[in-house]
Amino acid sequence: ARRPGAARAVLAAVLCLVLLGAGGYGLFRLVGADDTVCAPPLELRVLTGPDLEPTLRSAADAFVASPANTADDGCRRAGITVHSAGSADVVGALSSQSGLWQEPRDEDTNPQRDIGPQPDVWIPASGADVARVMNGQDTDAVAGLEPDGEPLAYSPVVLAVPQQIAGEAQTERTGLTLTEMIDGLTGRDADAAVRRPDPEHSAVGLLATVGLYGPDARAAARGERLVAQPGPPSPTAGELLCTLP
Repeated sequence: ARRPGAARAVLAAVLCLVLLGAGGYGLFRLVGADDTVCAPPLELRVLTGPDLEPTLRSAADAFVASPANTADDGCRRAGITVHSAGSADVVGALSSQSGLWQEPRDEDTNPQRDIGPQPDVWIPASGADVARVMNGQDTDAVAGLEPDGEPLAYSPVVLAVPQQIAGEAQTERTGLTLTEMIDGLTGRDADAAVRRPDPEHSAVGLLATVGLYGPDARAAARGERLVAQPGPPSPTAGELLCTLP
């Protein structure tokens, strides 16, 4: 059953990180068509959420190998490296650790180790992550965000339910809050249990948590009970689905 449109997980606008520091690159000789000596292609580092990494990696690999990325002399225009990290870690690093991300000073706080290289492009799984960074970023941050004006793509957050216990009527599938959907599910099958991805790691899990808590987080305790589970939650929605019987 789908959640209301307000609960959409927006695959947010591409955010370019304008690095205010400087860096150097080694020089290499690359050979293109007809033995043309190619300059090193521009290498873009793309950071995204764990749920989006497989899709974006495939898209990046396809672009890099495509004619659109090949100049007239046969040289490659750009290379793209895609990696992912948990949303809470990325938001924290962009908000208050951008300096340490470029030059770690100790082992306690080291975004290079915990997240990876500071990206040139950030594609978060939700526009909420963008707002969290923009609202909480330090005034002395050494990396700034330049948000794109439009979302790259979007999809609703969904509650995946086995067909045999799914609601049949359209009114049971749309137009309801997540809590109402869960109540309807357990009403049809008292043994049904609902799981969510780790909200610290997955933007989808965080948006589901917002839906469970309701306005002003007044229903936080009940929301957590609805998705309580033994052991740690799965880091991504894909991994969660793979653990289900």
